[in-house]
Amino acid sequence: MKNGLNKLYYVTWFQCKSSVLADEFIIITAHNPEGRTISTQANEELNLMLFKHLNSLGLDYFEVAAGSKNRLHIEASYAIACDLDLGLQLCNHYAQDAIFWIKNGQLNIVSKDGKTNDFIDVWSHRLVS
Repeated sequence: MKNGLNKLYYVTWFQCKSSVLADEFIIITAHNPEGRTISTQANEELNLMLFKHLNSLGLDYFEVAAGSKNRLHIEASYAIACDLDLGLQLCNHYAQDAIFWIKNGQLNIVSKDGKTNDFIDVWSHRLVS
């Protein structure tokens, strides 16, 4: 772990139909809360809860597949037009260790407590087709 975060977070790649929401957005999943691997069904249920939550908040978002570059591991995720504070609230609500924060094209990983905020790459460099 780097700075207490799983080192795999730093090598995550993203696949999505759109690549930009706004100058600032976050990427979050509801899968595998607290870093524990759970069943596919449980992950799908959590993802549906997150989907409904985003709709109730009226936020702009799009679906993202986040995972390894070779696509052997993928977690259903959402890119959400919001600031870091709201992103961290969602992160903690869904018991995630961290979120990805994109601002002005810069991709960062931010821990759930906000203490770790590491630049990873330029957002456009981490998109796969």
